[in-house]
Amino acid sequence: MDIVTVKRGDTLALLVKRKNFDGSPRTGEASKLKSQIKNSKDILAAEFVITETNVPGDYSFVVNATITETLPLGNYNCDIQFSDGGFVQSTETFKIIVEKDVTEHE
Repeated sequence: MDIVTVKRGDTLALLVKRKNFDGSPRTGEASKLKSQIKNSKDILAAEFVITETNVPGDYSFVVNATITETLPLGNYNCDIQFSDGGFVQSTETFKIIVEKDVTEHE
């Protein structure tokens, strides 16, 4: 993931696949994952709700539309952090761009 685009007022949803080195799925880790969206001043804008899907190793990362509706248009930074005991590891930072929604929501 380098850049993710969302329209303001739309649900931001990502699917993240977690695998072991041998390629087998990593399961039961939703509570060990965290992902925040921050603006250029490092101020928290939103946090993903993370749940495990029915597919082993697949995790759903969601920011509700009511939250994206409040985000100012622009560029944000994000990463995904895994924490287990004293072990902490983060992905590379990726960009989230919030764009104007052309069609109005009801």
